[in-house]
Amino acid sequence: MRVIGHRPADYATMAETVTLALLVELGLSLASVATLLRRLDRLEPARPWIDSRPSYPLARFAAAAYRLLPINASCLRESLVLYALLRRRGAVPRLCVGVRKNGVELAAHAWIACDGSEAVVDEGFVELTTSA
Repeated sequence: MRVIGHRPADYATMAETVTLALLVELGLSLASVATLLRRLDRLEPARPWIDSRPSYPLARFAAAAYRLLPINASCLRESLVLYALLRRRGAVPRLCVGVRKNGVELAAHAWIACDGSEAVVDEGFVELTTSA
């Protein structure tokens, strides 16, 4: 994502996303993922100026926040930020966690499903749990 030449809604969404990423990092360092999700569920709805539609999907903002911050991104971190962004817009996201076998090792992955839609993760992950 370029830094200049965006709509005001994009800048507002990016500022919101970076703030949420910092809150997610703080939450992960102090509490369990389940506790953090309960706290994210209590977030206030976005203000009308934030609620205007950005030019890009919210998942792209969640990933961009970790490129701006000196924090290593992970699918769990980005999914938690996306979860918060969606909750603030009135959606009902689910955090999904799954695994797949990589040779002799297991790989884990986190992703978001939203508003009753089934998440399709084509990388061969088997969903272990979801949290709404």
